[in-house]
Amino acid sequence: MLHVQAVNIGPRERPESPFSRTEWAVAQTGAADERQRSVNTEAMAYAYHAVVLVAVAGFFWELSKNEPGPFTIVCSVGGFTHMLSLAILRRRR
Repeated sequence: MLHVQAVNIGPRERPESPFSRTEWAVAQTGAADERQRSVNTEAMAYAYHAVVLVAVAGFFWELSKNEPGPFTIVCSVGGFTHMLSLAILRRRR
């Protein structure tokens, strides 16, 4: 017969720590959240740069053929939203 035992793998309470179990868990979770936010921000920046590179390359390709198409729309919408978001974020901070 298989026996399964629940194991607490969460943050451990240290005897020398002045924190209670809850405070210790909150302190540990905050660091993980901050790290995850920085990873997400970096991943979004890489994705943004890849999309911009493809959109601009497509825009110049369409420009060389003298027929505007979807890349022109993507570049114009992307450029407009980028400028708008920069203006909004600079005012907030």
